[in-house]
Amino acid sequence: MNASLAELQEMQARIQAMMMEKQQLMIQQSEIERALQELKNVSGKTYEMIGTLLIERSKDEVEKSMLERKQLIELRLESLDKNERTMRARMKSVAEKFESSARTGRESA
Repeated sequence: MNASLAELQEMQARIQAMMMEKQQLMIQQSEIERALQELKNVSGKTYEMIGTLLIERSKDEVEKSMLERKQLIELRLESLDKNERTMRARMKSVAEKFESSARTGRESA
């Protein structure tokens, strides 16, 4: 029974970590979308932050790079959603077994 409780707590912590990661990715996605909107209005030089350097790039290069990052974020979000659904289903199953064994333990006491 203690193993099931520990497993439930671990699953809950993992789901919470996934949700935090999803929130961070959604913020990044929103920032990229906002930057892409602003990029449409740019007619002069454009720059891209690479590490700690600000590099001059063509508008097309910057847009391509941002769209690639956005796509990677979307893929990661899809993966996290799938993992979260799977984890919640497993957690529900373990919780049901835990509750069943707790009831059985009370009935025999």
